[in-house]
Amino acid sequence: MDEDGIDVNMLDRLLEEHKKSSTVRVTENRPYWTMLYLIPTFHNPTGRCLSEARCRQLVQVARRHNILVVCDDVYNTLCYEKDSQGNFVTPPPALVSFDQETDPGFLGNVVSNGSFSKILSPGLRLGWIQAPKRIRSLIMNSSYCDSGGSFNNYTSGIIASALQLGLVEQHLGKIQEIYARNMNAVHKIIQEEWPSGVSCLLPKGGFFIWVEFPQGFSCAELQKTCIRDHNVSFYVGSICSPQGLFGNCLRVCFALYDLQTLTDAVRKIGQSARWMMEAHTT
Repeated sequence: MDEDGIDVNMLDRLLEEHKKSSTVRVTENRPYWTMLYLIPTFHNPTGRCLSEARCRQLVQVARRHNILVVCDDVYNTLCYEKDSQGNFVTPPPALVSFDQETDPGFLGNVVSNGSFSKILSPGLRLGWIQAPKRIRSLIMNSSYCDSGGSFNNYTSGIIASALQLGLVEQHLGKIQEIYARNMNAVHKIIQEEWPSGVSCLLPKGGFFIWVEFPQGFSCAELQKTCIRDHNVSFYVGSICSPQGLFGNCLRVCFALYDLQTLTDAVRKIGQSARWMMEAHTT
């Protein structure tokens, strides 16, 4: 990844490479060679968004290689950027919107999974799917749906009423304000109070801020120190990598705690990081 999201050129090369040894054959009943899981908007853990140019490029790559791109679009509505009048702007378009039925060569290669878990409550266990007709047909005709035990019918009725009454939109505006305030406060502390050499990008939405320390710094050791001295923790970057990379990075979630608890914890992480970096240089 870089600031514009997943490296689509590298993905294209890797797909070509893996296809050479693949025994899977695309058929009418199995129209996809493989699946790509992606968080294109307000990515976890980096907060980055796949640029529109990359979105178009990725759809073309998906069509060429017959892959299904399943998007974890659970943060899309949580956009904190505001216009000149102080209103929240429209979130970036979802990747599925770049895979249009009117396109030449359209097959339907993108699925968008939305969820109420991040905007109402994770305990609702309720979401929605945007997908091409052939995917919707496969889902609706599957045993998962056909057996009758997999739909959250009662909760669906409650949320449907909340949507019709405008309560979900009202609640979304409230949490956007809270999360935006929390995000900006955390970013300000990291920029102004954490040691020099630490960098982070201010995201435009989502739940997380991704922080990078100089190469060689151990965020796993920092985590142990913070738990021991302050009872504070965070995600170490290596947990987000199958190869155990990004050991010099960490993820801060700004969506769980109240502002005072959150900022106190972030200051304590910064204090421990400063102590570790100073101890390392002396």
